[in-house]
Amino acid sequence: MVEIISRRDGPRPEDVRLRALLEKNRPTITAIADQLSQGKYSASKAAKNAVAPEVEKKMIHLVGGSAPATREARPCVRATINGRVVVVDDNSGRQLHHLGEIRRRDGEIHFVLASAHNKFPAPAPEEIVVALDDLDDAELAPDGGEEALVAEIARRLGFETQ
Repeated sequence: MVEIISRRDGPRPEDVRLRALLEKNRPTITAIADQLSQGKYSASKAAKNAVAPEVEKKMIHLVGGSAPATREARPCVRATINGRVVVVDDNSGRQLHHLGEIRRRDGEIHFVLASAHNKFPAPAPEEIVVALDDLDDAELAPDGGEEALVAEIARRLGFETQ
């Protein structure tokens, strides 16, 4: 013999009795909750039930990317935390050129120029590579070498340092 147990429609009788008991004792439960939370329970309920004033919302749509640059680009050279040396626009923060990377090998710090010779997928422009060619694979001092490298690159390219 097989018994088929199916779900009944509506809540179970014990759930109905429990909800009725809770609703009957709601003022007492609220008073105890306020006493334990020093009045914060009722305050949070009142804040949830309060109607927030309607704020006029404005929608701004930008088509084709960000807003046009209002100022002329101000390039500067930076060394990032992850070892990249880049030229960025100081006004917008956008990267203009990737110049190379600072890599650590055998306890020494070296600058690797972003060139096709070093197999970079997107090498720096040819005029930058020519200006910085002798800095390729240059060894940097462990204390302040990165700052000196950035200053030298900025001097050669005529940019500001950051």
